[in-house]
Amino acid sequence: MNTCCDVVRWNFPLAIPLGGAFAALATGNAVVLKPARETACIATRAVELCHAAGIPPEVLQLVVAEDDVATEFITNPAVKTVVLTGGTETARLFRKLRPSLHLLAE
Repeated sequence: MNTCCDVVRWNFPLAIPLGGAFAALATGNAVVLKPARETACIATRAVELCHAAGIPPEVLQLVVAEDDVATEFITNPAVKTVVLTGGTETARLFRKLRPSLHLLAE
């Protein structure tokens, strides 16, 4: 089987992040999807398919970047809500960086 993602840190590396993205889109919000490094390939393909299905690129955007970019997102007041599929340590870090952030975490 040909795959572009050899290692993932959790089950359902496509369904869990896209579930949060689709919920936000369904309620009229724009989404910036920043996948974990290990799932960047599958996230890229998923966003390509979403765009091909008619979701405008300005409504669903993909950012494949390192953690320093994530910090910029977390601390940016234009970002209203973050859906985190990461671990407890990451949630605590986000809360420390911006205590007022509306954070939805597993």
